[in-house]
Amino acid sequence: LTVRMALKEILEKAGYKTFLAIDEKTLFEQLDEELPDLILLDIIMPGMDGYEICKKIKSEKRAKDIPVIFLTSRIDDESIVKGFEAGANDYITKPPNERILIARIRAHLSEAEKKEVLLAAVVTANHEINQPLTILLGNVEMLFIKLRKRENFSDDYLDEKFKSIINSIDKIRIIVKKFTSVKEIKFKEYMADVEMLDLEQ
Repeated sequence: LTVRMALKEILEKAGYKTFLAIDEKTLFEQLDEELPDLILLDIIMPGMDGYEICKKIKSEKRAKDIPVIFLTSRIDDESIVKGFEAGANDYITKPPNERILIARIRAHLSEAEKKEVLLAAVVTANHEINQPLTILLGNVEMLFIKLRKRENFSDDYLDEKFKSIINSIDKIRIIVKKFTSVKEIKFKEYMADVEMLDLEQ
């Protein structure tokens, strides 16, 4: 078995789906098709070396948050420092201990998932809460302007504005309640390459 195939076996035995890329062309073609959850990268590669590939991955908006682990036979301090300077998240020397390799992969995937959930929560809060807040602010400002001008209000006008204010506050209350009662993290698409939390559970 080659080292690549041995690694493929280890990872698939642990339940991970794998894709082998022999050079940067194959890797970036795959990144255009589907983003992986994590990349294991050697330093010695045909063509562009692992350092340059890592820098390129981290410079791309869509791929920059993918954890990159260098898995290489180079164990000197200079190579390790250079790997981290290129943007790698971890550095493991060959041949790897199977249990340690899987443990470190799981740790990085867990950290990446936390970041993904946090980003989705921010997007969700911005999308779901921003609209009723904008309506609320608009109505309060309108009432404030009219009050400063000492304008007379009709009952219908006041009813309309206060109902809109109460409705906006109620929407925010419901959204906050949904956030606090989420039992399972689920995502839905917000726009291209951006997800938000699915609160309709």
